[in-house]
Amino acid sequence: MTLIFTRWFAAIILTLLPALVPAFAYAVSPAAAGEMEPPVASVTTDSTPSTSITPIVTTKHVISTKANITTSALTALHNRCDMQITTRLASLNQASTRLDAIKKLTDAQKQQYTTAIQTNISGLTSLKAKCDADTDAATLEADTKSIVTSYRIYLEFMPQTALLAATDRLNDISSQFTIVIAKLQSRITEAQGQGDNVTSLQATLTDLQAKIADVATQTATITTQVGSLQPANVNTDKSGTKTDFKSGRTALQAAQMDVKAALADVKLIVKGLEAFKPVTNKTGTPSAATTNAIVSPTAEVTVVPSTASTTQ
Repeated sequence: MTLIFTRWFAAIILTLLPALVPAFAYAVSPAAAGEMEPPVASVTTDSTPSTSITPIVTTKHVISTKANITTSALTALHNRCDMQITTRLASLNQASTRLDAIKKLTDAQKQQYTTAIQTNISGLTSLKAKCDADTDAATLEADTKSIVTSYRIYLEFMPQTALLAATDRLNDISSQFTIVIAKLQSRITEAQGQGDNVTSLQATLTDLQAKIADVATQTATITTQVGSLQPANVNTDKSGTKTDFKSGRTALQAAQMDVKAALADVKLIVKGLEAFKPVTNKTGTPSAATTNAIVSPTAEVTVVPSTASTTQ
């Protein structure tokens, strides 16, 4: 009986086994193998981040990135500020050196331009100290911008200083020419009195006088065009300021050409007078050495190149 029951039970088990195996496999194997999501809440929370966890992780990452970007931007602004100020300070010091080398500027004139240069140097030096101490990006950016807008070293101050120094130099040369013209006129008159034909010499002297008169006209134009310009003029009307400087440089070139032509006239008159027979006079004839003492201003009037940066 027991044997028969055992065989019968075994037969039932063998009959049901095909259906039990898949059920067993589904209940145990997927969870054990990890191939399917088990329907258990605690397990789901461990394996899949919930919405309450994900934003926290993401937010920490974004905050860290923004902090890095802010620090990097602040460092870049500090570097830009230092570079711009250092470059301008170097240019101003070079301009000061060039001013000292201009022989025909008076001490008072040199002092006037040197003071203006030192004022800008002091202002930029203080601004650099402020920029170095800035810890706020917005404040540092505003201070860096003021390097350009408050000083306009390259678009206004440097070319203005160069043109005005050139004007002073040209006016000094004109005064020297006026003395020479008076002596030449006296000598021509004496030569005419002794019977020499001075027609061409007198015409040359007239041309000389016209050239020197035009120098005065051109230097007055320079003073009118650029003498009163300030950084604010560049900020509000950059195009108009560029036009003013262009007119000033054109006038400077015209005045320099006048001086060259005037010097050529002086030499021509002196050569003509030397061809006449000697006469005794009290005024004396300007010699070649005298005329050569009137130096063309082109080598000395430029404090900074007229082609300086036109963007700032």
